Amino acid sequence: MCKKENEEIAEHNIREAKQAILQSDIKLSYEHLELENEQKFWIHVNKAEAHFGLGEVDEYNNADARAREYEHTPFMLKSYEDEIIELRELMKKHGHLLNPAWKENKFDVTLPSLFLTQASKILKTGFAFYLM
Repeated sequence: MCKKENEEIAEHNIREAKQAILQSDIKLSYEHLELENEQKFWIHVNKAEAHFGLGEVDEYNNADARAREYEHTPFMLKSYEDEIIELRELMKKHGHLLNPAWKENKFDVTLPSLFLTQASKILKTGFAFYLM
């Protein structure tokens, strides 16, 4: 009896270990996919910023749309949109140095999450500023 029970316990432990490994693999796979998704978001965000700075409207719009297709946190999107606002201000000041010169009016940039953030700042501070 003891030998048979011991073998059953060993088989049970093996099944549990296999199940734990499978669950661990699933968890690692999910975490890997999350990380890969985040990396792809940032890759397209960086491409969008580069195209924006170079005045390449179609390429910017394409990269921006691709970035927004990936799951992202509100922080990630806000960080990206903050960068576009900063880049826009830099390009307004120094875009004339590019050949051809950077022209803001080529861009139809809508940043809805930033607009809401900035609108709340306006209400809190009483100061208005424009995104475009």
